[in-house]
Amino acid sequence: MAYKFPFKLISFIITIVFLSSCAVQYANVKADQFNELSKQNNVQLVDVRTKEEYDTGHIKDALNINVQDSSFLSQIDKLDKNKPILVYCRSGKRSNDATEIMKKAGFTRIVNLEGGILSWEEAALPINK
Repeated sequence: MAYKFPFKLISFIITIVFLSSCAVQYANVKADQFNELSKQNNVQLVDVRTKEEYDTGHIKDALNINVQDSSFLSQIDKLDKNKPILVYCRSGKRSNDATEIMKKAGFTRIVNLEGGILSWEEAALPINK
């Protein structure tokens, strides 16, 4: 029987270490890893889609702060810049844009859901409606 190297476990451990560092950090992660990270107590989960998109289904406990809204910067300014922040949108483009804004705003640990909520749904992870 061949030994199978635990790449997912190693990747997850690296992400956890990454989230505990103090320097400005950014990572794109797959849905399963994003799901595990979202279960931690010290993270902030932000859905950057429109309210209408959010209302069709979102990840449990996610705040809805539309990146395309003119008040986006003032709304994210209310979040803790030193706590890890997990960001997602529909497919990953808007959340990637949001992470750039967040970096400039002083957030230190940002994780983007690669493929957005579409990848979350593809992985059969739970959606709140």
